[in-house]
Amino acid sequence: MRIRRLAGATALATFAASLTLFASPSPAQAADSVILPVTSHWQTLADNHHVYVSAPGDDAVVATDHDGRVLKTVEGLDGARGMTLSGDESTLYVALPDADAIAAIDTTTLTETRRFATGSDTEPENLAVAGGKLWFSYQATVFDAGIGSISVADTDPVVELDRNPVWYGKPRLASSPARPDRLVAAESTGAPGMRTYDVSSGSAQEVAYTDAAFRVDDLAITPDGETAVTAA
Repeated sequence: MRIRRLAGATALATFAASLTLFASPSPAQAADSVILPVTSHWQTLADNHHVYVSAPGDDAVVATDHDGRVLKTVEGLDGARGMTLSGDESTLYVALPDADAIAAIDTTTLTETRRFATGSDTEPENLAVAGGKLWFSYQATVFDAGIGSISVADTDPVVELDRNPVWYGKPRLASSPARPDRLVAAESTGAPGMRTYDVSSGSAQEVAYTDAAFRVDDLAITPDGETAVTAA
């Protein structure tokens, strides 16, 4: 997996610093702004039909269409932070650090259908789907963070926590359907570090490392699964 460092403003187009979504109907018209019905923001995520915005201060996720029209606000999501989608985009997973859990939301009905407990005081934060499992970063000890997994496809899901946590802060996570057995993680605070894991066996086996990434605020993998893009 190639890792590139790109110049600041041209590296990544993101809504991360704003609570406003913009729609441009045509080049001749000025952009219209849509004020979302929340007062906080953590992550923005899009699929083929929706844009999702998690709002930890509001315990909610806002779902809009691609023109910014609010379709629904899913409430009761304790401290809603990191999000990821299932491979078929039928389920939105939302990390709930204030509930030590992860919520599953049906992307058609925009309602919570299931909730997975991650363990006492784990406070899950960032999510990715790879190797048939849902992976999450969490607080492993007072000083260390780890990466856990949930077998969400099972009738009785199994939660596995990191036996050897190596992260200073809860790492950002990313994956790509083009490389379904690869999970990428990047340090969010403190020390530098980015790791690529092979998760084909059901556990995370480190296959690559670099210290080029430092205090990453967001992480994405290109559609071909070959390049990691960071915002820091």
